[in-house]
Amino acid sequence: TPKSFASLLTAAVGCQSGLSIEGDANAPEGTVAATKAAKAQRRSVSAQRTFDSTVRDKQWRRLLDTVFDEAHGSLTSGGWEARQVLLKLKHRTFEIKQFTKSFAAPTAEAAELRAAFEALVGAHVGDHKDYRLVGCCFAKLSKAPLQETVDPAAATAPRPPKKKPTSARAKSTPRKGKP
Repeated sequence: TPKSFASLLTAAVGCQSGLSIEGDANAPEGTVAATKAAKAQRRSVSAQRTFDSTVRDKQWRRLLDTVFDEAHGSLTSGGWEARQVLLKLKHRTFEIKQFTKSFAAPTAEAAELRAAFEALVGAHVGDHKDYRLVGCCFAKLSKAPLQETVDPAAATAPRPPKKKPTSARAKSTPRKGKP
């Protein structure tokens, strides 16, 4: 049946739950296809890592960089921009805390997003040994506008000079017989 085929194909391709090949963004509102299409739209991208209490400061710094880089890689590879950066922390007692910083306009700029993530880490993480998980999430996503790609070599290459006419006919001369 078509439903079984779609289910098997989804499992074989490795689509996550909530994503469906049956969703149709152009379907009339309220239909099953429109609902599935709405669920398939990404709301956030994230990465997180667990670690033990023996993590040293340099390892902690690398862990933060890895988590940020993975989340940002997912953001940019999907063509998304985010309006919110979220820091997720899980204490050794399994208590979860989340802290956010929002932007006025969506962005995918690594420097701007990293600065916000680092500010959250600096403000809310005292001793990293109190935690067992750290995560970085970019939320309130929107599709990044398509940017026209310009070949840098073509943009900087000098233009060839205009060719000069070589024949006598190509020169502008008045025609005989017409006033």
